[in-house]
Amino acid sequence: MGKQLQLEVNHFPMKLAIKEIHQYTIEVGAPWKREYAKKDKPLYDKVFQEYVKLCDKLPFKASAFAFNGKNVFYSTKKIEGDIPDVSDIEVRDEDERPLKFTVKNVKCTNTLQVTEEMNKFYEMGRKAFPRTEIGFPLDCLTALDVILQQTVRLYDTKFRTIGRNFFPIKGQVLDLGFGKEVWFGTFTSVRPYGWKDRQILLTLNADVANQPATVRAHFTETIDGQKPYLQRVLERRNQQNIDLRNLEYRDFKTLEEDLKMLKIRYVSPDGNKRDYRINGLTRAANVEKISDETMTVEQFFRNKYSTVLKYPNLPCLWVGARDKSIYVPMEFCTMLPQQMPRSKKLNDQATANMIKGTAVKPHERRKRIIDGMKESTNFYKNDEHAKEFGISLDSKMLQVTGRLLNPPTIQYDQGKTCNINAASPGAWRTRDQRYVEGQKIQKWAIMDLSNLRERDYDNLLGTFKSVGSKVGLTVGAEPKYVGSVNFYRWRNNFDTEFEALVREKPDIIMIILPNKDGQLYDHIKFLGDNKHFVATQCVLQRTLFRNGAVNAQSIENIFLKMNSKLGGINHTLTRTSRPKLFDSPIMIMGADVSHADPASKGTKPSLAAVVGSFNPDACSTKYLTEIRIQEAGQNEEIIQDMEDITYKLLKGFYDKTKGKKPQKIIMFRDGVSEGQFLKVLAKELVAMSNACARLEPDYKPQITYIVVQKRHHTRFFATDNNKYERNGNVLAGTVVDQGINHPFEGDFFLVSHEGIQGTSRPTHYYTLWDDNDLNADEIENLTYYLCHLYARCNRSVSYPAPTYYAHLAADRARKHHNDMLTRGEHNIKRKIEQPANMNLMYFV
Repeated sequence: MGKQLQLEVNHFPMKLAIKEIHQYTIEVGAPWKREYAKKDKPLYDKVFQEYVKLCDKLPFKASAFAFNGKNVFYSTKKIEGDIPDVSDIEVRDEDERPLKFTVKNVKCTNTLQVTEEMNKFYEMGRKAFPRTEIGFPLDCLTALDVILQQTVRLYDTKFRTIGRNFFPIKGQVLDLGFGKEVWFGTFTSVRPYGWKDRQILLTLNADVANQPATVRAHFTETIDGQKPYLQRVLERRNQQNIDLRNLEYRDFKTLEEDLKMLKIRYVSPDGNKRDYRINGLTRAANVEKISDETMTVEQFFRNKYSTVLKYPNLPCLWVGARDKSIYVPMEFCTMLPQQMPRSKKLNDQATANMIKGTAVKPHERRKRIIDGMKESTNFYKNDEHAKEFGISLDSKMLQVTGRLLNPPTIQYDQGKTCNINAASPGAWRTRDQRYVEGQKIQKWAIMDLSNLRERDYDNLLGTFKSVGSKVGLTVGAEPKYVGSVNFYRWRNNFDTEFEALVREKPDIIMIILPNKDGQLYDHIKFLGDNKHFVATQCVLQRTLFRNGAVNAQSIENIFLKMNSKLGGINHTLTRTSRPKLFDSPIMIMGADVSHADPASKGTKPSLAAVVGSFNPDACSTKYLTEIRIQEAGQNEEIIQDMEDITYKLLKGFYDKTKGKKPQKIIMFRDGVSEGQFLKVLAKELVAMSNACARLEPDYKPQITYIVVQKRHHTRFFATDNNKYERNGNVLAGTVVDQGINHPFEGDFFLVSHEGIQGTSRPTHYYTLWDDNDLNADEIENLTYYLCHLYARCNRSVSYPAPTYYAHLAADRARKHHNDMLTRGEHNIKRKIEQPANMNLMYFV
C-alpha cells in the first residue's frame, strides 16, 4: 500500500568468511581491592596486550584476539589444554606509574557458530532461541562488535573510544559555552538484519556521535587565549568577567554542582603533576584547615612551597580518595577534556546550544557518516582484526525500497474536514474549522507572576476571547486576576493564593510565569493534579507576546491543550479514514516507564504510566490514565501492576460507554529494549489477559502488542524527489519493512512526522503478539493514523498519540514525585497512584 520510494539507509552490508569464533573468559587481577570500573578499561587493554605476548600457549599474532576490556576475549584459534596464569604483568597508568597485574583462569567457554546462528535467526526468528529471554543471537553480535572496535580502541592513538563511539582527539568540536563543548565522532553497531537473497545477513549501522564534554582550560589563568575555566562556568549575560576574588554564594553553588566528579590535573608549585577526580568544594583556602594540622591551606602552601596564593578567597577542591582530606587550591589546577558523566546535565542554555549545533540536514549527516567511517576505519579494508576474523564491509550504504503511506483526512465540528497535502504531509492548516467538542470556560482565574502591564493584560483577554470564538473554546466569564509585583517573593506564599482560588471552584487556573522555573512548575502541577484536582495551564510571558503584541498563534496552540484538559476533543479522523479495525469497540493503549536519572538511582523509583482510550471507535483524543510507582531499586521495563492497571482501564471503558467492552485491544508499548522483548511480553500479556478475565470470566478480547522504539541509530536518506524541499528529509508516511527488517518478525520503520530540525529519526515498531491477525498494511496504517491524533498540535507526531500520552503522564508523575520528595511529603505512593478526580487529560 502506498507508492514506492528509493532510499539509502545508514547500514553497510557485512559479510563473514569465518564460520566460528571461540569465546574465552579471563580474570584480571588488579593491584587494588575495589571492583572493576569502566575507567579501568584502558589499563586492562594494556594488560591483555602484554599477556598475549607473554603467554606461551598463545603463539599467535595479536590480530587473532579481540578483548572486551574487562573479562572476555574472542579468538579465531581454539587453544587446547590448560592455559597458564601469568603474573607480574607490568603496565603504566596515565601518570606513568608502574602497576603490576595478574591474568588467571583463562578458559574457552563457548564456540560461536556465527553463520549458523544468523541463518537460524533469519529462518526462524526469535523461535530459534526459545531458551533465552533475548530471542536473538546476542553473543554473536557482541563478539563482532568487539572485534570491529579493536584496532581503533587499542592501537589508534588519534581517537578516543567511548562505548561504541569513536572521537578524533584533534577533530572538530562545538563550543557550548560554560566550559563545555561537543565532540563529533562516529557510532557503529552490528545489526542482525538484511536480505538473504542478496547474501546479506548482517549490516553495520554507522551514525554520527555527539558527546558533551569539558574543555581543557586552566581554572584561574588565561593560557593560549583560552579563558579560565571558572570564568567560563560562571559567565553571565552582559558581564564580561567575574571577579574571582569576590564570588557570590550563587557562584559557589554553581561551581560545586559543575565540578563534582570531574577530573582535573593538579600541578604543585614544585612542578609535580597529578590527576584527581573532584569530590566537592571546601571553604576558602585562607579558612580551610589542613587535616591534623593547625594551619590553613593558604599557610601550608606558604610554608612548604614559599608560595603566596593569588586567590586565597576561592574555595579549595576536595580531591582523591573520599576517606582522605586532600585539599588543593584552584589556581594550581587545569580542567582536563573528558566526557560529561551521565549523572551530570548541561544547563538549559548549553543544552539548547547543543541541540541547535548538532542538528544537521540529511545530506550533511550522510556525508559526516561516510567521512567518519573513512577516517576511523576506512571501512575495515586494511584492518588486521577484521581480516583475521573474515569480516568484510561494503563502503556504500544499503539501498532499500520504502513506501509512502497516504495521510488521513482530519475532521472537525459539524463534519468539516481538512485535507493533508500528500506532496508535503505531516501538518495541516485550519481556517474555519472548530474543535469537534469545544468546551466552555464558565469560571477561571489568572495568576500573573510576570507583572503584566494593564494594557497588555486587557489585550491578552481580548485575544483569548477572539481566538476562543474562532477555534471553539468559549471564553465566557472574565477571569479572576491575581497579580504579583515580585516573582521571587511571590513564591513564598504561592500555596495560600492558589488555594484561595481553588475554593472558588474554577474550571482552570492559568499561571503566567516571567521565566522558566522547574521547581515552581513541579509544585504547581502537584497542587493542581494531586491535591486540589483542578486543571492548570502554565505559560511563559514571552510565549504570549511577540514584538510587544499578543501572539495569537501561540494562543491557538495553548487553547489546544486547554480544551483537552477540560475534556474536549480537538480533532478526529473522518469516517473514510478510519481503519476497519475501528468498526467494532476497540481500546488503544499506550504504556511507558520513566526511570530516575543516573544521579538519583537508588533514591528515586521508576514510574509506570499506562493510558487507554475509552471512546469505542478510538478516533478521539480522550484517554484514561493509570500511574504506578515501581518497586524501589527496580529499573527494568516490566510494569509490575499491569493486571490491575488494565482492569481499571477496562472498567473505565465499560463505565464511560454504558456497558460496552472493547472487542479488540491494541497496546503500543514504549521503551522496551530488544533484550527484554520476550520477558516483557510474557509478563505483561498474561497480566492483560488476566485483567480481562477479572472483568468477566469469558471475556477474551483480541490483543495486539506492539513495541515502539525511538532510541536507535537508523536514518533514511531520500535518493529520489520524495523529500521536503526545505531540508531534504524523507516525507511523513515513509515506511520501510524490508531490507533492514526481519522477514517475518513483524517489525517496520515509520517516519510519521515532518522533520523540521536536523535529520528525521524513524520510529522502529515490533509486533510481538497479534490475536487480531492484522497484515503489515493494516498495522502500518493504523500506526500512522494514530500519529495524527495528538491533541497538542495540528501535526502528525513521531510516534502514536497513546504512546506520547503515556510518556507525558509518566513525566508528569515524575514531577509530582520530585515535588513531594523535595518537600518531605508523606504517603507519596498513594497520592501519585490515586485516581485523578478531575478531567482526564491533565498531562497534555
